[in-house]
Amino acid sequence: MHRYIKWDKLAEARKWFLLALIFGCLFLALTAFYATGVINTATLEVERWIIGRPLTQFDCVLVQWRNFSAATVTLVFIALIGIVCGLTRYRWRVLLYLVILILIGIAVEEVGKKFLALSLPPIMRSGMTTLTCPQAGHSRLLQLQLGLGMWWKAPLPTLNVQDWAHTVSQMPINTNFGRLQRSNSYPSGHVIRWWFTGLLIAWLFWKHVKPGIVRWLLVTLILILSFFGASIQFYVGAHFIIDTLAGYLLGTALACCAIGLLIMNEKKSNKARLRSVLPVPLTSSGDVPASKVTEKPL
Repeated sequence: MHRYIKWDKLAEARKWFLLALIFGCLFLALTAFYATGVINTATLEVERWIIGRPLTQFDCVLVQWRNFSAATVTLVFIALIGIVCGLTRYRWRVLLYLVILILIGIAVEEVGKKFLALSLPPIMRSGMTTLTCPQAGHSRLLQLQLGLGMWWKAPLPTLNVQDWAHTVSQMPINTNFGRLQRSNSYPSGHVIRWWFTGLLIAWLFWKHVKPGIVRWLLVTLILILSFFGASIQFYVGAHFIIDTLAGYLLGTALACCAIGLLIMNEKKSNKARLRSVLPVPLTSSGDVPASKVTEKPL
């Protein structure tokens, strides 16, 4: 089977692959820096600051919304996107490419959490749990209501929990002595999947929605939602700021790679197919007009 790739598409795809390489290298550099332990104290300082934030009922909604980027949920959603792409303007192989990229993100997450860890005092871990809406309990009905955004159904944070969070946020951080806990949370897989999915959908809307205010609004809304959806992990104490930043970098690298693959596997439009089979008109001198010269296949 002969494959024809237009040079302009190949050049456009190369730009996205280059961006994927840049953000992938930034992720590796950040990972190497994280492994040295140099930024552990700064990471814990930021976490201590977020522990001191006000506790609200809406925190319980955010805790449920973070599950939207669970590995299984994202795999199903990305598979649906791949199916829609295959049914419309892209070759079916993009479905496999998108699933593989998600699996790569999951694999990197598992490897990072196995070999990289951050040591922190148990008191700080206890303070981080106050951000996860512990007063909600394990009621399935309540979890469903909170997942639907019904924040008023969540119990109010108790005074003891609020006072303890405030106390922990004022305590000095000392990791030189005493019993420490290891946190294997680098990088954040939820952030990777939130941001990867958001960038991919935003690009598809930008590519296929008619230029205008509607396209700008859709793309802006998707990017804002995916960005803040990814930052939920840090806000509710599920991940440190360094885990979140690493997730953004890797998610961006995977999304750029996905966009490049989509560009290279876009189907020919009906007009392009018609031009490829129609005879090329000749000039009076028998030459082919410059505007009608077709590109040679690779």
